[in-house]
Amino acid sequence: MDREKNDTRALIAGIESDAKNEADQLLQEARQKSEERIKYAQKQADSILKDAEERADRQAEAVQKKILSGVEIEVRRKSMQIKDRIMGEILNQVRSKLAELIEGEEYKEILFQWIVEAGLGLDAERAFVNASKREKDIIDSKLLTRAARKVEDLSGIHVEFSLSDGNPLGAQGVVLYSEDGKTAFNNQVSTRILRKQRQIRDIIYTRLFDEEG
Repeated sequence: MDREKNDTRALIAGIESDAKNEADQLLQEARQKSEERIKYAQKQADSILKDAEERADRQAEAVQKKILSGVEIEVRRKSMQIKDRIMGEILNQVRSKLAELIEGEEYKEILFQWIVEAGLGLDAERAFVNASKREKDIIDSKLLTRAARKVEDLSGIHVEFSLSDGNPLGAQGVVLYSEDGKTAFNNQVSTRILRKQRQIRDIIYTRLFDEEG
């Protein structure tokens, strides 16, 4: 009887020991898995944080570039405004100076050159010359004959110029019309400036701003 009790106690003790060992093993495995999950979660958190920092850096860099680009564009815009204003002022001075020259003796030679240039551009054997009232008072038959002879020397074509009996032009400069009135060459000051605007702009940019136009 005592032997049976001892055997029973030994069996129970063995079961309890096995159960304790298994529980300890399960607890150890649970702790290990928990640690692994914590480490994995930490890695994920670190990765997410790193991605967020990289995105934030990229966004900050993009914003900085956008701001700098906007500043650069604004600087260029202001620079162009200043250059255009200076160019406009210079051209206004040119117009004023040419208007003042009308009263001088040398202006007759300027009209001669403009008529010759317009005559070559018109390329007609007969043409009428019109200008502002003050300029028409300066243009005489002698000037027209000399201008026609110069055009003939340069082009090899005989031409004749006559002063137009039409209403005077409202702006400074000359306009030549063909005899049939179908073609004309405008050599007024405003038109000449427009034709030479690129050249004038290049000169201003090179001399005043030390850059190519």
